[in-house]
Amino acid sequence: MIRRRYVFYGRVQGVGFRAFCLDAAMALCVRGWVRNLPDGSVEMEAEAAPPVLEDLLRRVRTGHPWARVEHVQAIDVASKRDDSEGFDVTF
Repeated sequence: MIRRRYVFYGRVQGVGFRAFCLDAAMALCVRGWVRNLPDGSVEMEAEAAPPVLEDLLRRVRTGHPWARVEHVQAIDVASKRDDSEGFDVTF
């Protein structure tokens, strides 16, 4: 298991992108959260096996019909390894 923080840039606010990330993460049993940032980007922290995170990233980059992800920053962060953690939209 690894934990990675992503910041998505482009048309990602006001189009249901966070809810789309939530649905994709829950379908893949990913732990973490997603939130809007004041600069118009969306930040997501996700924890799962590396192939699962690759699938999640592919889904959220290309699967939403109205969002347009132009750039993604990704960094690895410390894993929480908390089995009770789900995936949430935070504010």
